[in-house]
Amino acid sequence: MADPPVESSLRAGISHGGEALAIEVTGGVIVNERGTVVTYRQKCEECGYVYDYNKTTIVPAYSTRSARNFTCPECGNYQEVLLRYLYKGPRQEAT
Repeated sequence: MADPPVESSLRAGISHGGEALAIEVTGGVIVNERGTVVTYRQKCEECGYVYDYNKTTIVPAYSTRSARNFTCPECGNYQEVLLRYLYKGPRQEAT
């Protein structure tokens, strides 16, 4: 079975309290997110190379986490991986 396609590096969701949440990542792409638990793939921002395996970490609420920096096997760029938890404000109903 093929892996699901890699998604954008910014994903938004809705918390149980009705607040909009988002996780932003630099040096990776988000594969899955559940609250503050994020599964991602490392991505070189220089050449675009994406690793073919996933990593999972917890991003503290309203904070930033540095996670598993790496050297790109394609171009040799040292890439920092930062995940940031964003608060997007209260959920607004469509009018």
